[in-house]
Amino acid sequence: MGSDQNHRLTQAGAISLATGSVIFLVTITSFVFLFGSPEPTGDGGVVTTADQARHLLANSGIARAIWIGEALAVTMFALAGFALSRRQNASGSLAGFGWLAVGVGSIIYLAMYGILLGAYWPAARAADSMPEILDAANETAVAIFLLSNVIINVGLAIAFFSEPRLAVPVLPRWLAWISAAMASFAACVSGYALITEGGMETALKAAPIGGLLFVLMVFYGVRLARHSRFAIGS
Repeated sequence: MGSDQNHRLTQAGAISLATGSVIFLVTITSFVFLFGSPEPTGDGGVVTTADQARHLLANSGIARAIWIGEALAVTMFALAGFALSRRQNASGSLAGFGWLAVGVGSIIYLAMYGILLGAYWPAARAADSMPEILDAANETAVAIFLLSNVIINVGLAIAFFSEPRLAVPVLPRWLAWISAAMASFAACVSGYALITEGGMETALKAAPIGGLLFVLMVFYGVRLARHSRFAIGS
């Protein structure tokens, strides 16, 4: 691959990474403030499967819009991961392997949205008589979410840790290593939740770190895209 082609591919990957991160920040905010949480009717204020189903069906338009947006963002992460694995000086290196893991993890992540946008709805409508169907769909989606997040965050940790070793690093060493540490923490929390069956309740403990990682990826993607644009033709 020629130098200019490589820079253009890197620029496209960087733009995809930054754009996908912005979309995720918007969808997460929308989920918290627009979709909200179901009203509990169970003993002791416990949210039952029927409560989840009613809330989901009552807010179906918002849920679908958010999940479609997230699926688009994850697709952009996949494209970014595969493109940045071919970045000049990264291809064949540890950094390239890290970005490749981000791409693979994102492809696995996309499978979750097939459940959210497909199986969830008939399962929710049948929740009053057969709540175990919605429970099974939810458990499957959570397992895919946790597994993919382990792979993606391990990939990000490797990529950011290796960033200062590249010929032309985009992040200063201290910020690259902080980013790597944050991604490592997020991977450990998701892995622990997956192994112990802690589910989303455990995984959400890393939510603030995840939000900061999205902001860092916007910053990283914008800087890398600008650097690649100036490098074309040079």
